[in-house]
Amino acid sequence: MLEKIIQTGGNLENKIMHGEEITLRINISTQVFDVDSYPKGENKSNAKLSEKDVMRIRKLYMAEKYSQHKLGENFGVCAMTINRIILRKIWKHV
Repeated sequence: MLEKIIQTGGNLENKIMHGEEITLRINISTQVFDVDSYPKGENKSNAKLSEKDVMRIRKLYMAEKYSQHKLGENFGVCAMTINRIILRKIWKHV
């Protein structure tokens, strides 16, 4: 028993075919994107912080003046965002 998946109108339907040979062809289209051409940091449309904010966050945290939670409250972002800024997982270019 072979299972054939047929796409019809955007919905996938499972069809069971008995005794038929099914050939499955998959076309994979690879599109290459230039990562450097995407906006970074404050140039992104949904950015809540500026590069100056990121530098201040790192400076204040390294001086042990504020916790990540408090910095998040002060800058209007969550503590996890502050953590990722400090560890340079985001805003790497600053």
